[in-house]
Amino acid sequence: MTIPSPEAQEHFAALALREVAEREWKMGRWARFRRVGRRLLTRQEEGLAGLAADDWWMETFMQLAGLVDETDRLAQDVVRVNPWLAWWCVEEGRGVAEETREAVADRSVGLLESERVADRRRAVAALARMQSERVVRPLFRAAADLDAEVAGLAVQALAEIGEAARAPVIEALQGTDQRLWCSALRYLLVRSEDPLCADVPDRVWEGILSQPMVWVPPGPFLMGSDKGRDPQAYDDELPQHRVMLPGYWIGRYPVTVAQFRAFVEASGYQPKDSDSLNGPDNHPVVYVTWHDALPFCRWLSERTGLPVTLPSEAEWEKAARGTDGRIYPWGNGPPDESRCNFAGGRTTPVGRYSPKGDSPYGCVDMAGAGSIGKQFCTEN
Repeated sequence: MTIPSPEAQEHFAALALREVAEREWKMGRWARFRRVGRRLLTRQEEGLAGLAADDWWMETFMQLAGLVDETDRLAQDVVRVNPWLAWWCVEEGRGVAEETREAVADRSVGLLESERVADRRRAVAALARMQSERVVRPLFRAAADLDAEVAGLAVQALAEIGEAARAPVIEALQGTDQRLWCSALRYLLVRSEDPLCADVPDRVWEGILSQPMVWVPPGPFLMGSDKGRDPQAYDDELPQHRVMLPGYWIGRYPVTVAQFRAFVEASGYQPKDSDSLNGPDNHPVVYVTWHDALPFCRWLSERTGLPVTLPSEAEWEKAARGTDGRIYPWGNGPPDESRCNFAGGRTTPVGRYSPKGDSPYGCVDMAGAGSIGKQFCTEN
């Protein structure tokens, strides 16, 4: 006995459903309701509307849209109970009136752009339930929503769909739409194993965070010091041990005076020490405390829609030295004035010692006196 393929089964189901639709349209909606009386209706007795309300029939209905001549009527019946299914039927069918197209779009895609958060949440929740590649594009746009619940639902649904979600991510990173950049980055934050994390163009980061970021992949690294390799190590750096971290992005350069000043001017924040604003624009900001740095990160998070925070000690150290426990970002050789700042308390422009002094991941100014400012990173 030969079992038909899933595609063939859907086609046969669509042919059967076409007979139901044509019979229902022939007798008229209200005549059908009078026939079954006032008792509780089963899904089958409810006809097209009852079946359309069940996402299990989604693929069958979309094949049906390509088989019937009255796609316009089909869309009108379906939109009352399943706006998204009606939208896909319109896309698959033919001969749909422009008025019907607009009505269906308003009830489906339009909800994702609604000014009411409740509408957008309801729309993205319906999409998330469908678990189909057809929902990827609208979910991807929803992933950039300003409402954290809408964006979170969309990102989680995209992550569960898997490989099909990568296509719009790649397109977004190659394009110029900042909203879609945000969608791509939010998706990659929960997919830290994806190689695309390391390939985000600098222009994307510069367009969103005003400075490039580097990707530190997930995995273990050696944290702390070993007296056998570094006799000058302090006791509080011992013992050297293995630490496992998820992947994250961290700023390639320390935060500059210009970047911190932009935050102060935009937010009205008063830093604890006003001298933090007095250095040259392209030097790392100094005289900032932990209490200054956190509001800066919160401001960036609110402005960009991305989770920005200070790196933990482990995150900073892995970004600075890589995985092999090296003493300096460039290796285990002696201190080198061509690789880092030895100017005592005086800062130097960020990036002056790049690339010779860069860490294995491309972080700049991670060693040297007077050259280390505050870096920020994204959280996942």
